[in-house]
Amino acid sequence: ISLLLSVVFFIPALLEQRYVEGLNTFKYSDHFPDIYQLLIPSWGSDYSGVASATQMSFQIGAANLFLVSFVICALLCKKVKKDRAYILFFLIWFFVLCYLMTSYSSAIWEFVSFMGYFQFPWRLLSLVILCCAILAGSITHISKNKFLYILFLIFIIATTYGYASTPYMLDRTDEYY
Repeated sequence: ISLLLSVVFFIPALLEQRYVEGLNTFKYSDHFPDIYQLLIPSWGSDYSGVASATQMSFQIGAANLFLVSFVICALLCKKVKKDRAYILFFLIWFFVLCYLMTSYSSAIWEFVSFMGYFQFPWRLLSLVILCCAILAGSITHISKNKFLYILFLIFIIATTYGYASTPYMLDRTDEYY
């Protein structure tokens, strides 16, 4: 349904791409995040591809990784009975998308020519986070324990509390502007 709804955009874009220049001004190969950048929390406001201490954040998030680990454990322990196929679908897509964001997938990016139009492999992070949100919602199928829900809520707040404040602030008065 989503492909049919967006056909008015992507069919003309595909048919008329030879008339548009400058769409591929970035080399996707310069913008693959490293695995540690996906796992270790960091925050920056610089551009991707720039080796600096304030490079933009590519992290998936500690809470998301914990929830995905919990879902994997539940699948391995056979605790998931309802909607197992859907949970497996989003779990597989989580790992496929994480793989496609790393430089290990550069052969796929070269082979599938239209992937270059994404410009930045880390843009797939938005789909990774969507998979994480759906997997987090699947916890209601895994366990009916209210204590577990409260424990997850406390964990999410504890792991994201540090991001509620700005990393640095420029103290400028009105006279500066």
